[in-house]
Amino acid sequence: LSACATACLTQAAEQDGCGSFTNVTCACTNAQFQADVVSCISAECPISDLSDVEGLQTAECGSSRLFALYFPLGRLLS
Repeated sequence: LSACATACLTQAAEQDGCGSFTNVTCACTNAQFQADVVSCISAECPISDLSDVEGLQTAECGSSRLFALYFPLGRLLS
């Protein structure tokens, strides 16, 4: 992951009560965390970072596809 994407993940995790984006349970189920990550990446990072984070989410969360609700929106906002 890029430094920009990592910064967005870290900021959202701290802000939304996950502590760390490595808290997989929280990161995979916390809709506010996911929305904040997409918002931050869309505003601050190259759009390719959205795909990278989506890939990480798919690998870590498996069947938890809540992120899928936010990533198409994130792509449209860029």
